[in-house]
This record gives sequence, structure tokens and C-alpha cells, in this order.
Amino acid sequence: RPTPPAGRPTHPLRRLPMIATGQDLLPDGRETGDAFAVELGGGGLRLAHVVFGPGRHSINRLVEAGLDVPASVKAGHVDALFDWVAASLLPFVTAAGWDAAARGPPPLGLCFAFPMRQAAGDSGELLGWAKGFSCEGGVGADPAALLTAATARAGVRMPVLALANDAVAALAAARYARSPPAVAAVVLDAGANAAYVECLAAIGKYYAASQPARDWLPRSPDVVVDVEWPHFADAALPALPDDAAGVGAFEALVGPMYVAEAARRLLARCAAAGGWYGA
Repeated sequence: RPTPPAGRPTHPLRRLPMIATGQDLLPDGRETGDAFAVELGGGGLRLAHVVFGPGRHSINRLVEAGLDVPASVKAGHVDALFDWVAASLLPFVTAAGWDAAARGPPPLGLCFAFPMRQAAGDSGELLGWAKGFSCEGGVGADPAALLTAATARAGVRMPVLALANDAVAALAAARYARSPPAVAAVVLDAGANAAYVECLAAIGKYYAASQPARDWLPRSPDVVVDVEWPHFADAALPALPDDAAGVGAFEALVGPMYVAEAARRLLARCAAAGGWYGA
């Protein structure tokens, strides 16, 4: 089993959790119609309106918007975070021309770029924050339920129909966009993670996690596995001795948010030790 390098703080996710996500149905390129998406993670808040079709693997319309999450919101209560998300989402939906009074709530998916435990594709349990977020009351809560409740408080209840992290969402997008279908996806954004398609019969723990929660029957022979590798640690992996506590050991080696910081620290240390720039 992998062990963390000497001197590094341990983390409960330092071994690869390989989380079976509950996503047992993926797009195949034949989907049509409107969908709205919310992505929340280290890159901020991203909103999207997509019109799929009319042909296979085609997108008729794509409108996106991005916002930085205020530092006070990242460190506040989780309800305040999702209230801020809902307040950003509602005018975006209105600007897209969606008439909720006539058509009902828009089809909404949430891409939540944090580790979750899932027994179904429309709900989950937050295992922990990362990427600068530390909202009180979030760990153990269901992000999909939090966003649904926040939209209701904002005046237009929008149930979240699909919940996934960024790696699983990237895999779903790739499955829609091309044929033959993708079987794995790697995300290198603010952080880093991976997801892949696994045979459901090979994952005994999935049944154990799902059955107590609901009368669950698989709709597909496959399920998406979230590798959740940010905190993977092993003595063979290089590490800076002053890496910030709480940053995933593996994610710090490959995630763009952390690689640049590692380079800055190395240059600063070399400058201090070698008298660079006249120091």
C-alpha cells in the first residue's frame, strides 16, 4: 500500500479511493434538447446553456459565463455559497430565454469539483473541501440538495437532475462528443483528477453502499469510477518540504494551480541560496 513521504501530513484520501459514483448511464450522442449546467470548483463558477442536436454528436447552441467566487463566500457558510450561486444562475437562465412559468424548471446539472460519495447520479455527500474553499456546514451535505434549496429561496426552484465532479463531467462530455465512446477522462484544470468506466459486477462495494440508501437496481452493466487521486501519496513521489498543508500530494505535482506555485518556491529558494539578482 502507498505511504505518504516522510515529513508530509497524512490525509484520509492518500490511498486511491476509487469511488463508484452512481453514474451508470452516460450520453451516447443521441441526446437532444436544452440543458443548463453549473460548475463550481477551483476555477470559480461557470454557467452553461447547451442545446443538443439535431444530429448525433452535435451542439446547436452553447452559451457560457464565468465568475470568480469571492473569498468571503469561499470561507462562509455553505448556504451562503449556494445562495450566491443561485443568485448568479437565475439571471443567466432568464437571459437564455427559458420561461420557467410556461416550460417548468430547466433541466439542470451540477458539476461539483470536490470529492463526494455517491450512491446515485443525482445526489451525493461532500467528503471535504479543497481549492481554497472551507465553507462551514458543507462536509457531509448533499451539494445537489443545497443548490436545489438555494434556487427555491431565490424564487425559482430548479431541481438538480445530475450531480458529478469535474472528471466525471469531462467523461460524460467526451461520450456525447465522439464515437467510439471515451472510456476515461483526465482533468488538468485548477487541480487534477481522473475518472473511467468500469464493469459494475467488478465493484462489490457499490452494492454495499447503494442498497441501504434505496431500492437500487442498475440500469447499465457499467458505472463511472472517480479515481479521486489528488491526495494520493507515496514515498517514491517527489515533494517540496514546505508544500502547503491541505494541498493534495499528487495534485500538487500535476495540477496547474500548484505546479506554478512549486516553480515559484523553487526559484525563490535558489535565489536566496545562490545570491541571484544581487541578493
